[in-house]
Amino acid sequence: MANFMDFNVQISEKQHLAKTLAMAAKLGYSVAAVNHCAPSIDSIVKKKKKDKDYHAIPLPETLKVDAETLKNIMAGTKKFRQLSRFSTIMEDVAQLQKLNTPEIQAFDLVAVQPLTEKIFHVAVSSLKIDIITVDVTQKLPYPIKRPLINVALERGIYFEIQYSPAIRDSTSRKYMIANAQTLIRVCKGKNVIISSGCLKAMDLRGPHDVANLGLLFGMSQEQAKAAITTNCQSLLLHSESRKITKSTVGVVHKTKLEEKDKWIIEQNSANSKNKSESRLTDSESRKTDIKTDNDNSKSVKRVLDVRQSDDITEVKKLKLDVKCMEANDIKSDVIK
Repeated sequence: MANFMDFNVQISEKQHLAKTLAMAAKLGYSVAAVNHCAPSIDSIVKKKKKDKDYHAIPLPETLKVDAETLKNIMAGTKKFRQLSRFSTIMEDVAQLQKLNTPEIQAFDLVAVQPLTEKIFHVAVSSLKIDIITVDVTQKLPYPIKRPLINVALERGIYFEIQYSPAIRDSTSRKYMIANAQTLIRVCKGKNVIISSGCLKAMDLRGPHDVANLGLLFGMSQEQAKAAITTNCQSLLLHSESRKITKSTVGVVHKTKLEEKDKWIIEQNSANSKNKSESRLTDSESRKTDIKTDNDNSKSVKRVLDVRQSDDITEVKKLKLDVKCMEANDIKSDVIK
């Protein structure tokens, strides 16, 4: 069964956040990312004593609901996992290096929304991020070019389309479909995720409804499903590799893993099982094809043998007829 994921649930009061996450679990999502969005990276400055303008970056764990609330959310589901995400809007190149601070890189997911083509170029080529958000609810401030998209695909960066702003504001819908189709056409449907960006539970939509929305954007059925399943899984692996850069590597037995890290083993086991099943299916298919070919060759051989036997019988019959005619000719000569 596919694991559906929504990587953009906006941070809100814990009571409302718990209701939103509970709705996500009820709709069939197994993973949801709680998003802390900083309108501008300039609001993030070094902490100084008696600095009234200081805006602290919240710790990733403080975004999530507590263990007791999570247990209640998971009551009707087999599993549900919450992630932390940091997002910001970029409008100045000088702000970019602030994303490399340890406080921001500690989040499970890091996303930016570039407002200029120059920032978009830097984001896809060198920034340590996981997601580039494209605001499809208004006219795009710059053209999206294929060469830059190729760079992002090679680095494993994903492009995000949010659908809930168009639900909340009817004036945003006229740009949404056209801009989303432009992005899908340039990306060819690759490395795209669709998330809600919801502020409350009412803004959420079920996974199959979101996949149908992907079809409206110009995706194939497989690409639309991948935008909320396999693409999200690949994005999680990319975020893990981002966080372990310039780190030491240790070996731990799977029985000694912490509870929060066991999902990696489960996911790898599921991927290995799917690959094994795919190989078995391919092997059985090849065996069936070989057996069919053998049966066909045997049938052809039998038909040829029958035809050859019929031809021999026909030749013998002709020879017998010739001999009879010769004998009749000899008999008539004797009588004469």
